Amino acid sequence: MEHRTRVSALIDPADWPAVAGRLRAAAAAAGLEVAELGHEVQRSFCEADNMLLDEARARGATPPTAELVHIEAALRGDAPDRAVTALVAGALPDGAPWYGTTTRPRPGFGGGGPDMP
Repeated sequence: MEHRTRVSALIDPADWPAVAGRLRAAAAAAGLEVAELGHEVQRSFCEADNMLLDEARARGATPPTAELVHIEAALRGDAPDRAVTALVAGALPDGAPWYGTTTRPRPGFGGGGPDMP
Protein backbone atom coordinates (compact mmCIF):
# COMPACT_ATOMS: atom_id res chain seq x y z
CA MET A 1 0.00 0.00 0.00
CA GLU A 2 1.14 3.55 -0.62
CA HIS A 3 1.42 6.26 2.02
CA ARG A 4 1.69 10.00 1.30
CA THR A 5 3.33 11.98 4.06
CA ARG A 6 3.49 15.76 4.19
CA VAL A 7 5.51 17.36 6.98
CA SER A 8 6.44 20.99 7.58
CA ALA A 9 9.44 21.52 9.82
CA LEU A 10 11.56 24.37 11.10
CA ILE A 11 15.07 23.26 10.08
CA ASP A 12 18.15 24.56 8.32
CA PRO A 13 17.83 23.67 4.61
CA ALA A 14 21.49 22.60 4.70
CA ASP A 15 20.34 19.69 6.90
CA TRP A 16 18.16 18.28 4.10
CA PRO A 17 20.69 15.76 2.71
CA ALA A 18 21.17 14.27 6.19
CA VAL A 19 17.40 14.22 6.80
CA ALA A 20 16.83 12.46 3.46
CA GLY A 21 19.54 9.91 4.25
CA ARG A 22 18.13 9.15 7.71
CA LEU A 23 14.62 8.88 6.28
CA ARG A 24 15.70 6.42 3.56
CA ALA A 25 17.64 4.31 6.09
CA ALA A 26 14.73 4.25 8.56
CA ALA A 27 12.28 3.34 5.80
CA ALA A 28 14.47 0.46 4.64
CA ALA A 29 14.83 -0.79 8.23
CA ALA A 30 11.03 -0.70 8.58
CA GLY A 31 10.52 -2.60 5.32
CA LEU A 32 9.19 0.43 3.45
CA GLU A 33 10.19 1.56 -0.03
CA VAL A 34 10.69 5.28 -0.64
CA ALA A 35 8.92 5.81 -3.97
CA GLU A 36 9.26 9.62 -3.95
CA LEU A 37 10.98 12.08 -1.67
CA GLY A 38 11.24 15.83 -2.00
CA HIS A 39 11.28 19.11 -0.16
CA GLU A 40 10.61 22.77 -0.71
CA VAL A 41 12.10 25.63 1.29
CA GLN A 42 9.82 28.51 2.24
CA ARG A 43 11.73 31.66 3.12
CA SER A 44 10.35 34.80 4.77
CA PHE A 45 7.67 32.86 6.58
CA CYS A 46 8.02 34.64 9.90
CA GLU A 47 4.38 35.43 10.57
CA ALA A 48 3.09 36.46 13.95
CA ASP A 49 0.86 33.37 14.16
CA ASN A 50 3.28 30.69 12.92
CA MET A 51 2.92 27.73 15.28
CA LEU A 52 6.39 26.34 14.54
CA LEU A 53 7.99 29.67 15.43
CA ASP A 54 5.86 29.82 18.57
CA GLU A 55 7.17 26.39 19.58
CA ALA A 56 10.77 27.41 18.86
CA ARG A 57 10.32 30.55 20.98
CA ALA A 58 8.81 28.48 23.80
CA ARG A 59 11.94 26.33 23.76
CA GLY A 60 14.11 29.43 24.08
CA ALA A 61 15.32 29.62 20.47
CA THR A 62 15.83 33.01 18.88
CA PRO A 63 13.72 33.17 15.72
CA PRO A 64 14.22 32.78 12.92
CA THR A 65 16.17 29.69 13.89
CA ALA A 66 15.88 28.14 10.45
CA GLU A 67 13.65 28.07 7.43
CA LEU A 68 10.34 26.32 7.03
CA VAL A 69 10.89 23.19 4.97
CA HIS A 70 7.96 21.30 3.46
CA ILE A 71 8.73 17.61 3.00
CA GLU A 72 6.72 15.22 0.85
CA ALA A 73 7.34 11.50 0.84
CA ALA A 74 5.58 8.61 -0.87
CA LEU A 75 6.38 5.33 0.83
CA ARG A 76 5.17 1.86 -0.08
CA GLY A 77 4.73 -0.97 2.37
CA ASP A 78 2.60 -2.31 5.16
CA ALA A 79 2.65 0.05 8.13
CA PRO A 80 0.12 2.14 10.04
CA ASP A 81 -0.13 5.77 8.91
CA ARG A 82 0.98 7.03 12.34
CA ALA A 83 4.13 4.90 12.15
CA VAL A 84 4.96 6.35 8.74
CA THR A 85 4.50 9.91 10.01
CA ALA A 86 6.71 9.10 13.02
CA LEU A 87 9.36 7.65 10.71
CA VAL A 88 9.49 10.84 8.61
CA ALA A 89 9.51 13.10 11.68
CA GLY A 90 12.17 10.91 13.28
CA ALA A 91 14.56 11.78 10.45
CA LEU A 92 14.48 15.47 11.40
CA PRO A 93 17.22 17.02 13.53
CA ASP A 94 16.65 16.50 17.26
CA GLY A 95 14.16 18.97 18.69
CA ALA A 96 13.04 20.38 15.32
CA PRO A 97 9.46 21.68 15.56
CA TRP A 98 7.22 20.02 12.97
CA TYR A 99 3.68 19.13 12.06
CA GLY A 100 2.31 16.83 9.42
CA THR A 101 0.25 13.82 8.50
CA THR A 102 0.18 10.67 6.42
CA THR A 103 -2.69 9.62 4.20
CA ARG A 104 -3.33 6.87 1.68
CA PRO A 105 -4.32 7.86 -1.85
CA ARG A 106 -7.85 6.78 -2.70
CA PRO A 107 -8.79 6.03 -6.30
CA GLY A 108 -11.17 8.61 -7.66
CA PHE A 109 -10.67 11.05 -4.78
CA GLY A 110 -8.76 14.16 -5.70
CA GLY A 111 -6.25 12.30 -7.76
CA GLY A 112 -7.82 12.21 -11.19
CA GLY A 113 -9.10 8.69 -10.69
CA PRO A 114 -11.53 6.96 -13.06
CA ASP A 115 -14.60 8.82 -11.79
CA MET A 116 -12.93 12.25 -11.97
CA PRO A 117 -13.26 14.39 -15.11
